[in-house]
This record gives sequence, structure tokens and C-alpha cells, in this order.
Amino acid sequence: MDKEYGEMCSAYNNLPTELIIDFYFVFKQKIDNKQLSHAMKFELALLKEAAKKRGILLKDF
Repeated sequence: MDKEYGEMCSAYNNLPTELIIDFYFVFKQKIDNKQLSHAMKFELALLKEAAKKRGILLKDF
């Protein structure tokens, strides 16, 4: 894991749980609707990792 990934993950770790979940589903929806680029999938991975550390499993539907 590189330093940049760790810093981003730490930033998400500081967010309230509800906001992590909301961000994940909004980003996912916008990527699926092509309102955001597929490069944003990196952010989804970071959000999933932050949620996982709290015992929350985010699934793709």
C-alpha cells in the first residue's frame, strides 16, 4: 500500500459511518450513470475499506 492510498483511506476513516455509506452509494450510482468516470472506482475501494474497518460490508448491486 502506498502512502497516498493510506492518507486517503485515513481521511475516509474520519467520516461518520452514515456519510461513508452515503458517499459510497452516491458515487456508485453516478459511476453507473456515467456522471462520474470509472477512475472514481478507486474512491469506492477506499470507502469500502473504511466501512470494513467498522464492520460494515458494502456490496455492489
